[in-house]
Amino acid sequence: MAGIAFSAGQSMIRPGVYNRYVQVASPLYAGASDGIVSCAFSAQWGPLGEVIEITSLKQAISAFGGDGGIFRQIFMGGASTVYAVRAGLGGTAAVCTLMDAAGAAAVEVSARYVGTRGLKYELTAADGGVRYFILREDGAELERIVLVAGGDEAAALIEAGARSEYVIMKRAGGYSGGGALAVVTETAMTAGTDPQLDGDDYGEALDRLTAYAWNCVCVDSCAQDVRAGVLAYMKRASADGHMGFGVVGEGVDVDFSLRTAHAIALNDYSMVYVGGGWYEDDVLIDGWRAAARIAGMIARVPASQSLTHRAISGATRCAEALTNAKYVTCTNAGMLTFSPSTAGGVWVENAITSLHTPSGEDDAGWKKIKRARVRFELMDRASATVAPMIGNISNDSDGRAAVIQALQGLLRVMASEGKLMPGGTVTLDPDVSSGGDSAGFIIEADDVDALEKVYFTYRFSFIQN
Repeated sequence: MAGIAFSAGQSMIRPGVYNRYVQVASPLYAGASDGIVSCAFSAQWGPLGEVIEITSLKQAISAFGGDGGIFRQIFMGGASTVYAVRAGLGGTAAVCTLMDAAGAAAVEVSARYVGTRGLKYELTAADGGVRYFILREDGAELERIVLVAGGDEAAALIEAGARSEYVIMKRAGGYSGGGALAVVTETAMTAGTDPQLDGDDYGEALDRLTAYAWNCVCVDSCAQDVRAGVLAYMKRASADGHMGFGVVGEGVDVDFSLRTAHAIALNDYSMVYVGGGWYEDDVLIDGWRAAARIAGMIARVPASQSLTHRAISGATRCAEALTNAKYVTCTNAGMLTFSPSTAGGVWVENAITSLHTPSGEDDAGWKKIKRARVRFELMDRASATVAPMIGNISNDSDGRAAVIQALQGLLRVMASEGKLMPGGTVTLDPDVSSGGDSAGFIIEADDVDALEKVYFTYRFSFIQN
C-alpha cells in the first residue's frame, strides 16, 4: 500500500507513512520583449489616429509617404517593430475631377488620406480596348487602374478603382452620362492640407499606443509642449502598467545651457533627453532624429548590456565639441549626449535617464538606462510569469508557494542572463493579508550595473643604474 492520505498541517495519531501530493508549478518563465518602439509623428499621408505595425522602412514609406523620417532612425537604431500613429486633427485630401468627352464632370477623385502629398494623375486614351488611370509621385508610378474602354466608362472606372490604395472615386453629383471619359495628360491633383498638430494632438496619438507592448516611445518634434506631452503620457502609461522610456530630443542649435535646463526640468527615470547629435558625413542628425535613433538602440540592446560608449552607426563626427566640464554638466543634468570614440567615430557618452535628483522611493540606480531597463524587465516578466496562474491555483499555502517558486525561478533565469545578481529572494509580504482572493509578495533583487569607470594608479620609481 502507498500509505494513508493526509492533508497539509494534519497531525496523525498512528505511527506510519502518510502521503499527499501537490501540483508543482512548472511555468514557462516569460522572456524579455526587446526591439519594440512606438511613435507618434506627423506625415503628409496615412490614416490619422490609427495604430499601424511597421516592420521595415519600405513598409513605413509605403504607408505614410515621404522618406521614412522618424522610421529611418528607429530602424537604424536596431528596432525590429514600430507601432506607429499619425498624429493630428483635421486636414483635407487632394482632389481632382474627371470630365467626360462632352465636357461634363463625371468622376470625383479624392486622395484616400488627408495631407499635402503631391500626387499626379493621367487617364490614357484607349489602347487595345482598355484605358489606364495612372497615379504618380515625383515621376514614380504608384498605381495603375485598368478599365475597359467604351460604354459607361465612369462606372467602369469607379468599379475598377474600388480597391485603390491611394484614391477614392465616386460619380460626380448630378452626372447621368454613360459615355467615354476625356483623356487627361499628367496633371497634379489639387493639393490637400496637412492636419493641425500641437502637444495635445501628440498626447492623444500616444494614448492609442497604451494597448501595445513597447520598450520606448518617441515623437518627431522638439517643441517644448510636445516634450511635456510625452512626459505626461509616460506618467499615464506607467500608471497603466507600462514600463519603458519616452525618448525626446533637442537640436544643437539651442543654447547648451538651455538644453541642460530642459533636461533638468524633466527629472524622471521614464524619460531620456537627448541633447546632442552627430554628423553622417555632412548631414546633421540631432533633435528628434537623434532621439529616435537612441530609442531604437535602447529597444534593441538587451538589458544585460549598457549603451554607454556604444558606437553610433554611420556617425563620422560629433555635432559639437564639448569640454570635460560640459560632459560633467550633461551627466549632472540628466542629458544624454555623444563624444568621440577611440575608433574615430562617435559613441554614447553616458547612457542616462533624465533623473538627476532621486526622491521618495527612487534610488540612484534609476539614473542609468541599463539599470532602469533591468527593473522594468523584471516587473514585466514577473507579471507575465504569474498572470497565467491567476484563477488557476488556490489561495492557500500550496498556491502561494507555487507563486514563490515561479518567481524564484525567474530570478534565477535573469541572474543567468547577467541582468540580476544571484541570490534574489521572494517572500510573502507581511503587510498584505493572505486571505480571500489576495496575497502579497516581496521580490528582492539587485540589478547588475555595467563597468563604466576604470581607475588606474601607476606606480613608477626611478632606479639609478
